[in-house]
Amino acid sequence: MASRRWTEEEDLILKNNHDIVSVKDLCSLLTNRSEKAIRSRMHLLDLEIKKVRDLSKKDNIKKAQEAILKNNRLGEKITVLDFKRENRRRFLKCRCEVCKNIWWVDYNNIVTNKTSCNTCMNIKQYTQEGVVDIFKSYGLNLVSNYVSNSSDLICFDKYGYYYRTTLANLRKSGVNICTKFANHNPFSIDNLKNYIINNKCDFELVSEEYIDAKTKLKFRCLIHNEIFEMNTNKLQMGQGCPICGDGYYNIHNAKKNKKTWEQIKSMVYIIRVFNDCEEFYKIGIAKNGLSGRFNKRNMPYNYEILKEIKNINQFEACFIESYLKNINKNNRYTPKISFRGETECFKVIPDFMFKYERDIFLEKSFEYYKKK
Repeated sequence: MASRRWTEEEDLILKNNHDIVSVKDLCSLLTNRSEKAIRSRMHLLDLEIKKVRDLSKKDNIKKAQEAILKNNRLGEKITVLDFKRENRRRFLKCRCEVCKNIWWVDYNNIVTNKTSCNTCMNIKQYTQEGVVDIFKSYGLNLVSNYVSNSSDLICFDKYGYYYRTTLANLRKSGVNICTKFANHNPFSIDNLKNYIINNKCDFELVSEEYIDAKTKLKFRCLIHNEIFEMNTNKLQMGQGCPICGDGYYNIHNAKKNKKTWEQIKSMVYIIRVFNDCEEFYKIGIAKNGLSGRFNKRNMPYNYEILKEIKNINQFEACFIESYLKNINKNNRYTPKISFRGETECFKVIPDFMFKYERDIFLEKSFEYYKKK
C-alpha cells in the first residue's frame, strides 16, 4: 500500500520547528506521521534533527538512586557512587552499606531489583523467622527450614500450589506463578491435581510424570470413566473430556460461566456432511446461525441442515450438545479431510434426535447430567 504524500503544510511545520523541538515533539504536531516517517522526510529536506541533551553524570546518579529506593525490595541499603557508559550500556558503581562492598553493576538490573550485592547474597544473615516473614511478604508460606541464601526452599501460595526456590532467587525476581506447572518444579503433578480440584473439573489426573506444557497427560472422566489425553495448555484454556463436550463448549465451562452464558443466544444443529467420497453427520453449536459458522474456508464439505434447536441460550445449548454427543459416542467418525469441528462427527444419528423438540431436549439433557 503506497504511503500518503506529504502536504505543503506538513513540510512547513517541519521547517519551522525542526531546530526547536525533538522528533518526538514533532510527532505530536504531525499526529498522522510516525517518528520513522518524520526522520525520513527531514533527511530528504536536508533538515537537521535536534539532538536531545544527555543527562549529566550527576543527574544520572541521582536518577538511579531514586529508582533504587523506589523499586528495589532488597534488604541492603545501596548507595550509587559513579556512572559510566560502555558499548551503549549503562553501568553504576554501587556500595552496599551492610558489608561495605563496592562493585559495578548493570544499570537496569539494579534499578529493577534483578540483582543485589554479590557479597551479601552469599552470607547467611537471616533467622528462620526472618525468612518466613520475607516469604509472607511475597504471599508465600514457607515449608522447609532455612539453611543458606542459595539452598532450596519449598513454599506454597494461597491457592495451595507448591514451588521450589531459593531465598536469593526470591529476592531477585519473586516467584513466577507460571512455574506451578514446569519440568523443573517437582510438585507439578500435585499442582495439577490441586488445579483440577480448585476449578471443580469433572475429571481426574491419571499420569504420574510431567514433562512440559505441550506433552499430553492422561485424565479419567468422572462421568464416563473413560481415559482421554490433553496437555496443560488445553487444561488451562478450559477444555476437558471430549465426550462431555469438545473444546470450549463443555459442561465444566458451562457451569463455570453460567450467568454469562445465559445471556447469550445460541442454537444446536445436526447436519449431514458429504462429498463424492464421504457421508457423515455433525452435531454442534452456532451463535450466529450456520451461515456464520461455516464458509468455504472452514468447511471443505457440502452440508445439509437436518435439525435446528433454536430459542435457547448458550448454557442450555452446551448441555443439549454434550448430551447428544454422549449418547451417540459409539458412532463417532473421523473425516478424511481435517476441519474445525472434526471431533463432533458421527457415522449415524438415531431417529429420535429428529423427533424431539426444544423442551424435551432440555429436560433430558439436564436430567442426564444430574444423574451423573
